[in-house]
Amino acid sequence: MPVGKSTSAAKVVSGLTVTSPTAWRLTIDPRYKSLLQLRLTNVPGWEATIDGRPLTLRSLDSVMLQATVPAGRSVIQLVYRPKAYAIGLDLALGAVVALVGASVVAFVARRRRARRPPRLSLRSGTPTLLPETRPLVGV
Repeated sequence: MPVGKSTSAAKVVSGLTVTSPTAWRLTIDPRYKSLLQLRLTNVPGWEATIDGRPLTLRSLDSVMLQATVPAGRSVIQLVYRPKAYAIGLDLALGAVVALVGASVVAFVARRRRARRPPRLSLRSGTPTLLPETRPLVGV
């Protein structure tokens, strides 16, 4: 709604694309500097840009969102990116990296053990295989 003027919303919003519930694209063309009232729940995580520049979203009656937009044709992008989601993705990525690292270490250790020839003990007169952790003494 224009600041100090009355204009139909249909004349101001000329295009709306909702690519997902978390991403909206609006094309607007107000004649005056206006308040754009959005029927989006006011929860942390909504981010907006207008023609590629950040757009400040404010609370509308503590329930929805609004923003002041300049006169003229503009494209507004709205994206929902909650911080908890980003933190969860970071933790999941860290867990995957840790699991891959542990798998690589275990694989390399197993290959090294497989390449070593078995150790023999000749103390009792007949060759005997010794466990790898036992030191070879008195040969």
